[in-house]
Amino acid sequence: MASGVRAYFQSYTANVMRSKSLYAALLSFGIYLFPLVGPHTFFLLGELCWRELTRGEREPLWIAAEVGLAMLLQVIAFVGVYYLFKEPTALRIVLFSAAVPLAGIATEFAYLVYIPSIFLIEDDRAPEKGRWAVECSAQEVALIDIAHPAGSFVWSEMLVQAPDGTYKLMRIPGCELIPLEIPRATVQPGGRVDFTTSINYFVPGHGVIFSKQETATGTFTWNHLVNGRITPLPGLHPAAVPILSTDGKWVAWIERESIAIEPIDGDEPPLQVNVGNFNTWSYTLRTVNMQQEEIELVNSDQRIVFGLDGKIKSSAGLPFAWDRYREDGPYRVSWNVSGNSVTHNVLKGRSINSAAMTPSGDLIAVSVGTALNIGQIRDSVYVLRANDKTELFRRYLRRYARTPVYFPTEDLMAYTEERKVVVLRVNH
Repeated sequence: MASGVRAYFQSYTANVMRSKSLYAALLSFGIYLFPLVGPHTFFLLGELCWRELTRGEREPLWIAAEVGLAMLLQVIAFVGVYYLFKEPTALRIVLFSAAVPLAGIATEFAYLVYIPSIFLIEDDRAPEKGRWAVECSAQEVALIDIAHPAGSFVWSEMLVQAPDGTYKLMRIPGCELIPLEIPRATVQPGGRVDFTTSINYFVPGHGVIFSKQETATGTFTWNHLVNGRITPLPGLHPAAVPILSTDGKWVAWIERESIAIEPIDGDEPPLQVNVGNFNTWSYTLRTVNMQQEEIELVNSDQRIVFGLDGKIKSSAGLPFAWDRYREDGPYRVSWNVSGNSVTHNVLKGRSINSAAMTPSGDLIAVSVGTALNIGQIRDSVYVLRANDKTELFRRYLRRYARTPVYFPTEDLMAYTEERKVVVLRVNH
């Protein structure tokens, strides 16, 4: 009789434990319903694993890390639930209740930050280098990236902006600051302004092209500003986007089958350069040089030079280019050395803020910053020798500094650091 009762209770206990194991196993699959919530994403853990296993969009090790962690989390969930079901004491309930939110936080961090950081971010262990002498500096201003002519010319001045939004010209050499008399809007009650302005093109020593739009009426004008004198450019459509010739005397813009070139002061007759069936809309007008009678158009990888007669003088790949946006793979800077193409890949996790080449083409400056909303990537500025990509100079900046880089002359380099523009004497 006693042995029968004992056997009954042993069988009952075994069945209960099997039931608890089964329930714990079933409930462990609930981890795949865990929501992963990012700044611009929302998906379930199970959805993520299914997508990785069926689409294979990421590298195998990344997929293995994400799926493997999910399986480990399921095992931990099973052990935790089984531990609770086995003997649901008050202490175990408290421990389980405290562990669940902590595990949730750790899971969010692992999938949205830690694992992506491993595969998307390369460590930048390069030390700062290059003890280049400071030629001059300008306090409380920053360089701005404005379209300008291509080619090897000496910059007599550079555009900078103060924290209050005003623009200035920084003289080269010396870094003397001269106010740029762009009209300033008056703030109306409620925060509205009476007009808005935007600088669109800059030629050192010859002024800027800027747009102005009246808030109340929508009236839009293009204007040229040099030495404090503003000259409206009448008859231009807002979408025309004019540029200034290298001598500062002409303004030009792209039309459907031609390039319009007009004198700013009206001393010369306007020109209409007919380019026939050439697809101008896929190109950007970058430089107009009236002395050399050349018009330069560029797209992402090609440079076309027209004469004033509308005939193509040259067509070739860009001598210097860099990725402004890239879907996959590292961002790149490309240039030519003696007819040979050279490519430099920036470290993973970084995009290119700006890049520049010396007039002689022997040095390349690159400004990079984080391309992600995870990690602690600092901005940096570095200089490479063009022929062998040897790094000659490097400085680290605060995150999101996003400074442009320029070589205003063959021997000077300019960038922004900590609320000031620094011009360095280049050491080749």
